[in-house]
Order: sequence, then C-alpha cells, then structure tokens
Amino acid sequence: MTSIELIGYTAASLTTLAFVPQAIACLRSGSTDGLSLSTYSMFCTGVALWLGYGLFSGSWPVAISNAATLSIALVILTQIIRNTRPVRLFTLRQQRARRGRALAA
Repeated sequence: MTSIELIGYTAASLTTLAFVPQAIACLRSGSTDGLSLSTYSMFCTGVALWLGYGLFSGSWPVAISNAATLSIALVILTQIIRNTRPVRLFTLRQQRARRGRALAA
C-alpha cells in the first residue's frame, strides 16, 4: 500500500465513521427532528454516484468508503421517511396556499 492509498483509506474511514453517531442517535431515539429529507435524499444520491465512480474507475478507497457511507446514510434516510407524516406535508401545502392567497389579496 502506497502512502497516497493510506491517506485515501484514512480519509475514507474518518468521513464514513462521522455518520455512525447520527445513525445510532436516530435508531435509539427514533427521532429525526431537524434532519432534512431532501438533504439526505440528495446526499445518498451523490454518495451512490461516487460509489459508481469508485467501482468503474477502480479506485477502491473511494468505492469502499462510499459503500459504507451509503449504507449508514440509507439507515438515516429510511428513518426520516418513516417519520415523515403525509398529514404534515399536506399541512405545509395548505400553509403555502394560504400565504399565496393572502399575498394576492
């Protein structure tokens, strides 16, 4: 293993492990308050693309770290989706519609 590969694996390990406390907190508490569905959706999509890049380019530090990060982030995303209530989304749409009518008046 070259020193450049070692730097890659170290960086990959640290950035992947950074998501573990968030995933544990979400699973233990069941709460995802303050976490954005759109942010985690875009993040998971980006990580999946980086995983594909790593696999197709043969960059194993990129592929392995993004595979691990994607699995952890998908746990969080799944919890966010479970906690997102359709009623709450409907209420937000109603509030926006009311604001639009108020501005038009």
